Amino acid sequence: MILLLLLAIVQGGFYEGAFDSTYFADANLNVTATNSVFDNCTGVVAIGENGTFSRFNGTIFAERANITITESNATIHCSNSTIIALKNRLNITLKNCTLKASLNEILELKVLDDWNDTSGP
Repeated sequence: MILLLLLAIVQGGFYEGAFDSTYFADANLNVTATNSVFDNCTGVVAIGENGTFSRFNGTIFAERANITITESNATIHCSNSTIIALKNRLNITLKNCTLKASLNEILELKVLDDWNDTSGP
């Protein structure tokens, strides 16, 4: 795990798989992660527990998570989670989530009763 952490910090690149307590920087991602930090990354992330996103550009699937996202351009699919968002451009779909947001451009916001509901508010 330590070697993976060092590679993520120093090298950047493409990462695919499941990770725990990892810092990703300057990477293209397709991962499932817990307790991880994403800095200047692109891609798709499914995350549980805690995640911090800075300058992220991609899609985030958050389930039973606490997410902080800043200065990012993201599409977020949130279920049973809390999201803190500051200075972002976002498309958000929420199902039983708490959103605390400031200084964001929210392009689309949908609040669903369940994932089969596509009507939005």
